[in-house]
Amino acid sequence: MVRQALTDKEFLERVRRAVRDAGSQQELAEQLAISPAYLSDILNGRRRPSEPFLAKFGYQRAIAATE
Repeated sequence: MVRQALTDKEFLERVRRAVRDAGSQQELAEQLAISPAYLSDILNGRRRPSEPFLAKFGYQRAIAATE
């Protein structure tokens, strides 16, 4: 299944929506089996999501081709 590429901003909005759906950052972190600090760092732009984190949302990092 091919998915449309998302910008970093669009992906972070999906993560924020997942936080709202889970009820809190703490709850989402528990559901994803990651630390709340790591999730907070991603949401606040201090860290880029790792490949395993992206995979938990069904995504993988893509590098845009340039001419």
